[in-house]
This record gives sequence, C-alpha cells and structure tokens, in this order.
Amino acid sequence: MNVSDPGTWCGYRRPAFLQPSDPRFEEISSLYYKELEKLYGKADFYSMDPFHEGGNTAGVDLDAAGKAVMKAMKKANPKAVWVAQAWQANPRPKMIENLGPVTCLYST
Repeated sequence: MNVSDPGTWCGYRRPAFLQPSDPRFEEISSLYYKELEKLYGKADFYSMDPFHEGGNTAGVDLDAAGKAVMKAMKKANPKAVWVAQAWQANPRPKMIENLGPVTCLYST
C-alpha cells in the first residue's frame, strides 16, 4: 500500500493516510463509507479536513487527492457535500481548485 506519513503535530503522531494513487484507494474508501453509514446512518454532509493545521504534504498529488476524495464521497452519496473548515492553509487550494463550484461561508 502507498501510505504517507504526515508527520507530527505538537509532539503527537498524525495518522498516516492512503495515497489516492494507491490501487486500493477506491475499494477502501467504499468500505469506509459503508461502515460510516452503518454506524451513523445516511448523511449528506461530510467534514473532512485533510492536512488540518498543517501536516507534511510532500509527495502528495493534492489535485488527485481532492478528486479522489470527492469521487469516493459522491459514489457513496450523489448528494454529498464536502465541508471543510478554512484554517491556516486549509483547504489546500491545489486540493479543491478543480472540484467544480465551491461555496465559502465565513463566520466572524
């Protein structure tokens, strides 16, 4: 498996993640959404903040990662909406710029 190490945050190890280029990404993401629905029911909004508060993105094709996450989410639920908190460099522009229309909501 093609797994990347995003490093540490405040001395804690961040969880490793499966690269979207891994041949099993689609299979594993399908399993994830099936289990998520079993545990919590059907949802239309998914909060996923890859690289929240930093994290090493070296060797990660951010464009491919964004597309793979969105494709998997829409396969599980065509009405799915990806919700990401804008914080520091998140969401990474390269991760979302080719996903289609993006709605940004701001709170002060």
